[in-house]
Amino acid sequence: MEININLNLLLSIGLYLIVVSQALYIWTTRKEKNIVVKQKFTITSWGFTRYIIIDSNSQIYEIANSIWFIKQDAINDWVKLKINKKYKICCYGITSRSIGTKEQIIDILSNP
Repeated sequence: MEININLNLLLSIGLYLIVVSQALYIWTTRKEKNIVVKQKFTITSWGFTRYIIIDSNSQIYEIANSIWFIKQDAINDWVKLKINKKYKICCYGITSRSIGTKEQIIDILSNP
């Protein structure tokens, strides 16, 4: 008995699973928070710049461009943030220092 595996179908299913799992991760971890920015800095590695902020609770966030949210202005958002100011943000993700993940800021909603 011979099994024919259609490579295009296999790739399509794999891509579908990646997209759906990423969408579920964003949807289930998305939240709005009020934060006070205590520190902000950039990290440059392998030609890419990451925009990082730390809030008053020592929580680390990254402001990144996102295909999912059609966001291409991370640097502008990062520049607008002022130290010791309070902001309402929309973010997603799970912070885990052991695996190096941090919450991603999607949008800065207001300056309450």
